[in-house]
Amino acid sequence: MLKMYTTQLAGLLQRVSKQEETLEEGARLLAQAAAGEGTMYVKPFGNMSSLSVDHLPGQHPAIVPLRDDTQLSATDRIVLLTDDHNDPTFYTLCQTLATDFLPYFVVSIGELSNIATEKASVHLTVPMQKGLIPKEDGSRVGYPVEIVGRFVIEAVSLLLEELLEDIE
Repeated sequence: MLKMYTTQLAGLLQRVSKQEETLEEGARLLAQAAAGEGTMYVKPFGNMSSLSVDHLPGQHPAIVPLRDDTQLSATDRIVLLTDDHNDPTFYTLCQTLATDFLPYFVVSIGELSNIATEKASVHLTVPMQKGLIPKEDGSRVGYPVEIVGRFVIEAVSLLLEELLEDIE
């Protein structure tokens, strides 16, 4: 079962990395904050809430957690990660960001409603709806949303570093 999980996970990460253009768009969006006086924030929702973004080592400039009491400015850029398509807090934040004209990047596991994505500056969809490994009873296990979320953040961070090096 472990070999199957590893193979399926590697395939999923390959499908995400094939969306390089979208990942680059996300990096360019964050570069706007890095080039100006803004801050780059990340906020995970749903099963991705356990994704620790308090300390992402090696990142320059830093991507920091978006907290409920954070005061955002026009130069800030935000990454939202979710697999919960029914989270009202997620949708409320998307609406607030759009109303305040703050550019944001949505990373979703599966398709989201237009409400969340139509106002997003960049949207990356990860093609995974359920667990990677089928069980004998028909259910599925192995839902690696935290791994995928971390992979996307790291990929965007690497692309961001590359962009900023080219600018300098």
